[in-house]
Formats: sequence, C-alpha cells, structure tokens
Amino acid sequence: MLLEPAASVTEHLLSIGAAIIDQADPALFFSEHGRRLQGTVSLPRSRVWIMHPADRELEFTGQAGLLAEPTVPPGWDGWRLRLVSLGLLLYTFVIQILEYQVVGFLVLLLLFAVREESTKGLVAFGSAGLLAGFCMLVKFSLVPFATAILLYATVRLQEGTRRWALGAGVALAALALLRPNTMLVAPVVGWAALRGLRPSAAASRVAFVACGAALLMVPMAVRDHLAAERGVPSALGGIHFYIGSNPQADGEYVVLPRIRPDIVGHVVDARREAERRVGHRLSPEEASRFWFHQGLAFIREDPGRYVLLELRKLWFVLEANESGSFGDDFDALRPASPVLRLPLVTFGVVMPLAAVGVLGCLRRRAWLLPAFALSVAVSLLPFFVAGRYRIPLAPPVIALAALGLDHIGGRGTGRGSVRLAAVGLGLPLLAILSGADDVQVATLLGTLAIGVGLVRWLPP
Repeated sequence: MLLEPAASVTEHLLSIGAAIIDQADPALFFSEHGRRLQGTVSLPRSRVWIMHPADRELEFTGQAGLLAEPTVPPGWDGWRLRLVSLGLLLYTFVIQILEYQVVGFLVLLLLFAVREESTKGLVAFGSAGLLAGFCMLVKFSLVPFATAILLYATVRLQEGTRRWALGAGVALAALALLRPNTMLVAPVVGWAALRGLRPSAAASRVAFVACGAALLMVPMAVRDHLAAERGVPSALGGIHFYIGSNPQADGEYVVLPRIRPDIVGHVVDARREAERRVGHRLSPEEASRFWFHQGLAFIREDPGRYVLLELRKLWFVLEANESGSFGDDFDALRPASPVLRLPLVTFGVVMPLAAVGVLGCLRRRAWLLPAFALSVAVSLLPFFVAGRYRIPLAPPVIALAALGLDHIGGRGTGRGSVRLAAVGLGLPLLAILSGADDVQVATLLGTLAIGVGLVRWLPP
C-alpha cells in the first residue's frame, strides 16, 4: 500500500512534484537506506536520494528541502546526488536538532572534568553549556566526540588509575584513525601521563596508554594489510601534504590539474598523475611519497613563500567563518538546512573567549588545555585548512572559552568592573578582526553577558 504522496514524478517540462526539468534526461530515486524507488510512482513522505544530470535542476512544490549533496560515486561524472526531504520539513528540523544537540551535549559532558583547577569548575561547565549550539554545526560528530574523550581521559590521567591510561590510548588511536594529523597530540598525552611520576610508575602508565592505542591500531593495521594484498590499498598523506604545499597553494583546498577534488581523485587520479610524471607504475605508498617529496621540493625552492603560506593557514585556523570547507561548505548548505540557519555559536564566538581562557591558564601555570589546543592547531598547518579538518579544535577551545567566561566573571567586582568593561569592548573587536559578522558579534556579546551572569550568580 502506498503512503500518502508528498511529491510526484512526471515527464512534463514543469513538474507538479519533484522532477527533472528536461524530460529527456533520466533520474534515479532511492530510499534513504538505498532501496531503489520506481520513478513512475508517487514518492512517500520521507527522505529520498535523487541522482540526476548535473546540468539540470530539480524543482519542488509543497514541502521539500535539500538535506545533503555528497560526492557522486566513481563513474558518475556529470551527475549530482542529493538527499531531499519530501513533506517532512518540521520532522526533519526536529531530528537534526536532536541529532546535533545530543552530540553537542555529550561532548560538553565529557568536558566537565576539564577544569584545570578552576575555582568554579561547575560554573565554567554551565557557561560552556551556552556553547552547545556550536556542536550543532558538526556533521562529522565522531571527530569532536573522540577529541573530547581524549581530552577528558588525558586530564584524568593525574588520578593514577590504569583505566584512564587505557582510555587515553584508545581515544588517541580513535582520533588518529579519524584524523591522522592529530597524532601530534600524542606528545601532550605522553607529557600528561609522565609528569610528576617516578620512572617505574611512568613506564607502567605509558605501557597502558600504548596498550589502549594498540586495541584499535592493530586491527586496523591487519585490515590495511589485507586490503593491500587484495589490491585496494590507499595512502592520502602525501597528496594532502602537496595540496597544502605547492606553488598554487593558498592555505585552503586548491584543485590540482588532472586530480578531481574528491576522495576518488585523491586516491585514483593522484596515483595516475604521479605515474605519468615518473614514467612507470607506482604503488599507493610510492605515489604518496612522490607527492610528499614534491611538497618538500617546493618548500626548499621557495622557503619565504612557504613561511607566508603557513601564516595564512594559521589565520584560517583562527578565522571566525567556515571558509574553504572542501565538500562541506556551510554557507552553501545553510539555505537548505533549517538548523544551520539558526544563530549558532561558531568559532567567531568561541575563539575570543578561548583567548581569555588561555591567558587565565597561563597565569595559573595550568598548561594542559593550551598545549592540547595548540597541538591540534599545529597539526593542521602541514596540510590545508578546511572546515571539517578544524573540527578537532572545537572541544579544547570550548573548554578554554568556558574557563574564559569563568575568569571574566570572577573579576567583575570593584576595580575589576573596569576590566570587565574593557573585555566587553575588546572581545568584539577581536572577533571582528578574525572576520566575524554582525550576527556573530551579537552572539558573542549575548554569550558573554549570560556567562558572566552565571559566574556571579552561582556559588563558588
């Protein structure tokens, strides 16, 4: 029995439902879970995948909206793949709110222990709750979740229990598998595990961290070995390094000649182009090394240009907006998503508050949070900076922003009121210098007012 249709498919030039404008071009329809839907029947009220020619546009009547547009599979050049919601915009809005908000609050709950000896840790956490909307931007939710778990376990290492050492190792491996560049966090985790311990106790704790990492790394190493034996290995580090370190690089993602700007291009085209340049076949690892050496050659030939390029990347790391998002352009997706159209807390709000948190940590000689955030930021610089690659930075800067609110609010008495007023003027200026727009500045002022109010109202 067919469900009540929310849209229909026709062969007219102008459709009464969801149809391709040019009737001579075909379209394929699938359910959200991949089941093929016949194009001659009405489509149900649900999420539907539509594959259609890229030079034709979809037209909708009634309630319909675009949810996602991923890269098309190999062999489908000239086509577009879109996930649309038919007749369930309110339902979709609620689901997206719950999906992103649950992840956001889970991240914040994990950050509860990250207080760095703050006298008002609970208040800092409550202030951080104001920033939960930031995580609603996170499409790749496993990355910030793994980062938050690692940060939590790293802080708890000081308790001396083996479970936190094991947990830190597992979280470090999970984050490294999701974002290999974040392995630069490992020295910070190691320092947190070793500080203040006798050599024997330090060796035991490091062994547990290593065992935790091995629980994930060893199975993945076996999987990679089996994939290589079956002729389907892949290595992306070299091409990603070259994308961020070549004569045309600008700090963001740049499209290279003969290499498609997607995962297929980075695996297949990059290897083919490397083979063309050297004149013989290469393994994936050899192709990756080729591109890595090409990047090093650029650095040796023009070190001054490379220094300026790294400074530009650092700007993108700290930038208020999500530019250069490599397949996930928030500005492009915002008109199609009711969630992204909300006045969300973004880096333009969090970064200025986090700067205050860093200063407070340094004054108290609490190095862990700043070192953790710095290591994540530095891990981006050898490659290119894009929105989703900056996501691991979100949990530590959220925690630093919460501590910043705690620090600001705790100084709001007596002569501290003058400093509070100066902060109220200085933070918006800092946000504007980082590229924040009017909405972000207003959100920053609102977050500052509510956060300071919480710090003053709640008991120590």
